[in-house]
Amino acid sequence: MISIKKLKMSFRITMTELERPIISLSSVAEHRHLDCFRYDKCLDRAIKKNWKSFSCSRCPVFKAYLKEKKELEEELKYSIRGAIYYEEGYA
Repeated sequence: MISIKKLKMSFRITMTELERPIISLSSVAEHRHLDCFRYDKCLDRAIKKNWKSFSCSRCPVFKAYLKEKKELEEELKYSIRGAIYYEEGYA
């Protein structure tokens, strides 16, 4: 697994311009990591370049974040299943 700490040390901005603005909140989650340590810098860069919108989808930090998020969601899903299984008396 790629460590986000390692990515912080070797960070290169790899955001891409989008043709249209992101309108729905669900689309924001697909394209941006709002809690990223570099989000403000990327936002500033997009503003300076006069972009309508941008995506973090090519950024290695964003990819690592999505992978970590998916792994945590899977762990939570199995934890909840285990708790339900235990409560129903199957353990």
